Amino acid sequence: MRICVVGAGLAGALLAWRVRLADRTAEVELAGPPEPADATAASGGIVRGFEPDAALRREATASLAELHGSRLLRGWAGYRETGSVYIQAGPPPAPSDLAEMCAALPGSAVLADAPGFPDRPPAVVERRAGHISPGALRREIVADLLRIGGRRTTAPVTGLTEEPDGSLTLHHGAASAPFDLVVLAAGPWTPGLLTRLGLARDGLRTKRVQYTVHEAEHGPGAAFVDETTSLYGRPYGDHLLLGVPSDRYDVDPDDRRPEPALAHAASALARVTFPALRLGPAVRTVVAADCYHPDPGLRLRPVSGASARLSTFTGGSGGAAKTALAASRTAAEELLRLRTPA
Repeated sequence: MRICVVGAGLAGALLAWRVRLADRTAEVELAGPPEPADATAASGGIVRGFEPDAALRREATASLAELHGSRLLRGWAGYRETGSVYIQAGPPPAPSDLAEMCAALPGSAVLADAPGFPDRPPAVVERRAGHISPGALRREIVADLLRIGGRRTTAPVTGLTEEPDGSLTLHHGAASAPFDLVVLAAGPWTPGLLTRLGLARDGLRTKRVQYTVHEAEHGPGAAFVDETTSLYGRPYGDHLLLGVPSDRYDVDPDDRRPEPALAHAASALARVTFPALRLGPAVRTVVAADCYHPDPGLRLRPVSGASARLSTFTGGSGGAAKTALAASRTAAEELLRLRTPA
């Protein structure tokens, strides 16, 4: 079986690696630019088990459990355990939700007053949470993929042809190669790639992601999301990462001009939220784009009107670092079941 994963971000690299680990007879190729300036490189890397959506919560919890259970993955990812606080704007999660998380990560999550957040509703407080470096994990995964016999190409995809035998020929400029299965996992470039190939976008859209790293003293010691204000952040070495969600959709993924209003909103909210915080100058502002889907989540999706051998693997909606380990395992299992597509 010949499989090509187009897109060398964390999601695509993990998927190619999972397939090759599961089936050493599979010929696996990872296609995409080296070290792209993508959402993986820009990600703040917050990892926790809790998500309001049940399916995403199970994936995030399973991913965090795998990370905790593997010294190798923790080292590759540069994992730092700081804890996490998630404050919901709506009703608090059900006890069964936290029980499900604690079954995978014993003693990790409790519903309690949010430490450092006065006058907020009870929050999901996780001890076994923190942050990773998605870019570092991606580099190690790609290196290991090559060690176990996978292939890597950096030539851009220029076309896709379905052959009479059902296989797909992927064109890289003047070169081309046949594959049994092709997965488009190019993150925010996936919708544009689908359009260039004459295929439906199937609801996939790009969205702006932006956060700012500040000099700071007396900031929160844990990663946090505060839905009541939309502020999120985490310790960043001796600094503090702060952001608020953007409402900018259908952006050009190559446009990395900062939006000052987003940075101002995040710093203003932080000063109000943490009265003891001494927020210093901005050290840098990170701007990227990610790929969103109406049914959010990083998962394998067939492409409408295309061969059953073609799928997308994106739509993580800005938080795929939390779910990528579990989502890539599930997607790899699904791909290996497609050895003989209908």
